[in-house]
Formats: sequence, C-alpha cells, structure tokens
Amino acid sequence: MMKSLKLFCFFIIFFLHFTISFSQTITLKRVEASKIKAKVLSEVKVYEMSSDFKKFGGISGLKIISPKSTPYPSAQFDFYFLSDDGFYLKANPEFDKKNNLISFKIKNIIPLKSEDNKTLMGDKTEGDAEAIDIKNGDIFIAFERNHRVLRYANEKKPDHFINPENFKNLISNEGIEAMGFIKNQLILITENSKASPQTVKAYLYRNNVLTTFYYPLYKNYNPTDLTVLNDDEILVLERSYSPKFGNRARILTFQYSDIKENEIVRPKQLVKLKPPFPLDNYEAIGSIQITEQMYKLFIVSDNNYNPKQKNLLIELNYKK
Repeated sequence: MMKSLKLFCFFIIFFLHFTISFSQTITLKRVEASKIKAKVLSEVKVYEMSSDFKKFGGISGLKIISPKSTPYPSAQFDFYFLSDDGFYLKANPEFDKKNNLISFKIKNIIPLKSEDNKTLMGDKTEGDAEAIDIKNGDIFIAFERNHRVLRYANEKKPDHFINPENFKNLISNEGIEAMGFIKNQLILITENSKASPQTVKAYLYRNNVLTTFYYPLYKNYNPTDLTVLNDDEILVLERSYSPKFGNRARILTFQYSDIKENEIVRPKQLVKLKPPFPLDNYEAIGSIQITEQMYKLFIVSDNNYNPKQKNLLIELNYKK
C-alpha cells in the first residue's frame, strides 16, 4: 500500500512539473507607437513582452520557422528566441479572433551546451549567445567573448561548425552579432571588430572556406542581427546608444550579389527608429514570407535583465 501511494505521488509530482514546464507564456501588452516614415514598411505594432518564465530576457537573436503551405497567422509557426544568458525558447504565437497577435505559448526552454557538453545557461563568458539560424533541422548559434559558431544536431553535444581559430582576433565583447544562411553559405557580421576605423569584419562560409568582406559603420551604430529574405536579400538591424541620445535603431538592406571578397558592402537604409517611437536595446530580427513580395518582420529588444529596460517586440510588414 505504501509503495503504491509513493508511486502515485511521484506521478502526480511529475505531471505537475511537466505541466508547469510547458504551460508558460510570453504575454504581450500593446504599446502606443508613432508612425514609421518608410514607404516599404507598414502596419507597425509595438508590444511590451513579459513572461511567467523567470529567466525570460536578454533576447539577442530570433529565428522563425514557417510550416510548409501554412499561411500566417497560424499557431504552427515556431519562434526561436535566443537569450545571451545561454539558452533559447521555442514558442508558438497565439491570436485573438481578429488575428491580432496576443501572446506566445512557450513550447520548450533549451539550455545551450558547450563543446564539452557543459550547460552554458548563466555562464556569461562561455554562453554569450548572440545569433541563431536553423538549417536542415540543425541549430546554429554564434557566441562572442569566446568566439565560435556551434552546430546543435539531434540533441547531441554541439560541434564547431567553423574552426574557432578563424575568430581568435575578434574583440572580446564585440564579435559575431548577425548570422544567417544564404545560398547554402553562412553570412556572419561582427558588431565592432574593426577592419578599419569605418568598417567591421564580416564573412561568408561554405565547405571549410571562409571569405572575408567588410561592413561599413555609420556614426554610433553597429550591426546586431540580420534576416535573409528569399535567399537573395539581407536585412540588417543596427543599434545605437549614447548617454545623450539614448537608444536608436536602423534597418538596412543589401543584396547577396553586393558581397565581394575583401570589399566593403554598401547597404541602404530603410528606416531609422528614434523618439517618439518606443525604443530600447533592439538586438534581434526575424522574418516570415507572406506573399512573393511581402514579409512580416519581428524585432525584439534585449532588456539586459535590467529593471529599467523592457523586452519590446515590433511587428511590421515589409514590401520589397
């Protein structure tokens, strides 16, 4: 009888733990926003994000996986929110009856592992994750401080996708911030590892060959994430902060064909975000293709686990 009671209690505790672990949400609260002055950007909405998951925050990267033949909006879209505290969240969007985004249901909370299979969650030196992409089911994470790109496949311990010796000369906290696959190559852009006073280092990688190009700096702005559209266009998110002006952000665009080895790429600005638009430390950008020419963009801020900062989400349409 005692054994049966213990077994029953064990299953109740296990069930409650499982339910709590996978019933957490990211709640969205609409924030008033001024209009964005850009012909190609429309239907702009801003939300403040909060969660019953205590460690939610530090969002530094975003990847959105679109189910085949499933139009947006749909709860089947998987949003991967990467945190620079060494983990990522996999979540599904939830909508009201008018198809307005209202929340995300957290599906999984995944602590990242190191090359030697140690948990990186909470380890700022080894687990400073800054960019994420997914290809053929494998998850690729770029880290700075200890600069490397790790591939996570089949829940095994990760391996180096690119030889980390290639990144040994990058500046400690100013390494790879933007990353994504384009035409079976991985594009990587550093935040502030300078090649010259006006440019930072950037790369294309394929089949063990790393090709260098350069990304230009503009005033106090630095690249912090990118998203690839239709395997030919790259949108780059840049951020800026100064005590005098506070936070700013820009979205820029350039084509894959613009990239030339050892040359400077020349992106064009789509929009600059400044007051009175709601601003914080915007670090992550992801995209969903709606039609042949229309994309839904999502931009997320990193609150740095600072109570004075916010996790903001921008939702907008981009027409090519």
